[in-house]
Amino acid sequence: MIGDKDKRSKKYLLNFDVIKPIMKSLSIDIVNPKALKLLQDLEELGLITISDDKDVLADLVSEMQQLGEQAAISEEEILEEVKTVRKERYAGK
Repeated sequence: MIGDKDKRSKKYLLNFDVIKPIMKSLSIDIVNPKALKLLQDLEELGLITISDDKDVLADLVSEMQQLGEQAAISEEEILEEVKTVRKERYAGK
């Protein structure tokens, strides 16, 4: 009975090890409109996803602009930091 349990566990582990998710991104230049139709059919079957590079780039630029706006510091803050650093540097001389 214990041997049967072990065999089932091993069979499950073997099956689990065989299934490995594969995800790879490619950039494809479509020369023929029929190729685009084939890709769209594959997307409809749930085998691939299609994204436009321009959308990804626009999202990245927008995200970076938002980060820049959040991290913006005033001129007064910069001058205060410079004064502090200079004071620490020249205090040691």
